[in-house]
Amino acid sequence: MNTLEDQEIIQLKQILKSHSLYGALTNWDSVRIFMEYHVFAVWDFMSLLKSLQSSLCSSHVPWFPPALPKAARLINQIVLDEETDIAPDGSIKSHFQLYLAAMEEMKCRTTPILEFVSSIREKPYLLPKESKVKEEVLSRKIPHAAYEFVKTNFSLLEEPLAVRAAIFFHAREDIIPQMFIGILDQLPMTHQDFSCDLFKDYLKRHITTDHEVHAPLAKELLSDLIGSDDEQLRKAQRGVKKALQARIALWDDVKRELSLGKKF
Repeated sequence: MNTLEDQEIIQLKQILKSHSLYGALTNWDSVRIFMEYHVFAVWDFMSLLKSLQSSLCSSHVPWFPPALPKAARLINQIVLDEETDIAPDGSIKSHFQLYLAAMEEMKCRTTPILEFVSSIREKPYLLPKESKVKEEVLSRKIPHAAYEFVKTNFSLLEEPLAVRAAIFFHAREDIIPQMFIGILDQLPMTHQDFSCDLFKDYLKRHITTDHEVHAPLAKELLSDLIGSDDEQLRKAQRGVKKALQARIALWDDVKRELSLGKKF
């Protein structure tokens, strides 16, 4: 693992841990704008996760046992929580649905993300491969910053399994708790006419679960898959850096929008 996380990856993670975006979340309008962008990253996360599950677990009929049973179990444990978690009200929801519920509670606009997901659901031919997102669809449905982030991450779904596992650990499960701590610490203290309980629960849930459960599982999965081949390690490093840079670019763009006082 140390041979994969080089100095540049460490530096990119540090930028995300202390990004100036968090300090710009000074009022609830800025938090709402952030959420309207970030929800696309929440959706995008599930596509990476399901690409790993698809590669490791048999999802076809007739069924065949997984070639790597331990790795299949590790990814299935994460999918169980991310796709079918227990919500605060006791219902079963994906984390994407939990985020949408938090947006609705805070009176965020959900139309852009819902229309985008609906367009993909109704016209699956627009995604002939899970790794191909048609530009004309994305550019119509989502803001440019989120579009670039999603486009980059979907291009990475074409990478080999071990590279995707490296991206999943280093650019998602390992860094998300630290980013969310920065966001939670900056949330305004007072609010009126709405509740932010679901959003706070979402952040706290990921700070705890990702750090204590999902990140260790993802790290173990990566250890089982990465091997010691130098070329594979270099591919993994390139993929991780590209994913981290895409997140930094998204945060930079959202911070810029906040400084201009704009909404998409």
